[in-house]
Amino acid sequence: MFRLFSTITYLLVSSLAASICWSADNSKSPPVNHNCAQCHGTDGNGRDDKGNWLIGPSIAGQVPEYITEQMQNFAQVLDKKGNRVLDSQGNPVYKRYAVYMSPLSNVLDENSMVNFGNMYHGYKPKVTPIKANPDVIALGEKIWRSGVPSSKVPACAACHGVVGQGMPKLFPRVGGQNSEYLIKQLKNFRIGKRPGGPNGMMKTIASRMTDEEIVAVSTYASGLDFNPKSDFIRS
Repeated sequence: MFRLFSTITYLLVSSLAASICWSADNSKSPPVNHNCAQCHGTDGNGRDDKGNWLIGPSIAGQVPEYITEQMQNFAQVLDKKGNRVLDSQGNPVYKRYAVYMSPLSNVLDENSMVNFGNMYHGYKPKVTPIKANPDVIALGEKIWRSGVPSSKVPACAACHGVVGQGMPKLFPRVGGQNSEYLIKQLKNFRIGKRPGGPNGMMKTIASRMTDEEIVAVSTYASGLDFNPKSDFIRS
């Protein structure tokens, strides 16, 4: 069984490696990796050809350094000698484990991870208009722009940009992201299931938010794009 899993992983990685040679300086459209497309969509926007969300997030137009960092987080933790770090039960240690991403990240070198980030940064992000309760949108917009002062929650826009475009090398693009994915990640930050960024700031922020606030700001962020004239479909 282990040999079969290793063979499948090798085939996936071989196909992935054929795509990650593209860099942001290439004037041609980035290639489509069909293995990645199963979770992230053929255009990196996390949707199938009918517009339905897949199991992976949108990574099109994502901050390249962020993609690289997450792939590093998905890989097994190594010590200074390059050996795998094991827990008390002899299991590999991960900063962030994912059943599909971790096996791939484990066999990629750092240069490949950098190229992977550059490749998906070259895809054009798309935003699908959403239907949402006006009260939820209003609360989400308030949190996004002003935070929650009473709980010492800062404005999301301060780090992720006014329209959720992200800030290179520091904070990811979350505008147009799947709201369910954002909700899940904020809750994962809150319980320490994934790294919380510089100084664990996202764990601190998420721990100060209620479930209602997390849902509201995630819903609002999912409708943000780079067109200032865009708007939500309110119902």
